Amino acid sequence: MTHFVVTGSSGFIGTNLVKRLLELENNYVIGLDKKTAQITHDNYNHIDIDLGSIKVAHLLQEKLCLPEDYYLIHLAAQTSSQISMENPCQDLNSNLISLKNILEFFENYKAAP
Repeated sequence: MTHFVVTGSSGFIGTNLVKRLLELENNYVIGLDKKTAQITHDNYNHIDIDLGSIKVAHLLQEKLCLPEDYYLIHLAAQTSSQISMENPCQDLNSNLISLKNILEFFENYKAAP
């Protein structure tokens, strides 16, 4: 079975990608998003998580169990230009800090034996 981790899995692109991956045989998808999951499927697990949180590594370590080989697809982002102009700190946290957190976590992630 091929395992995928998709960040931003509840956004427009993420939702459509997850649906497509699940249509293909032998895929298991873990979605990471702070928005509610829009997909229910036997081979789909949604983890409700804010990737910009300082606790993200601890929460992912508790909730993720991946094999040694998996694919990470990072789509999580705050995409509103209005929000980015009105609240640049929120935009920075949503986009850059979450990317930093994801890269650091998966760089150090130890697959289940």
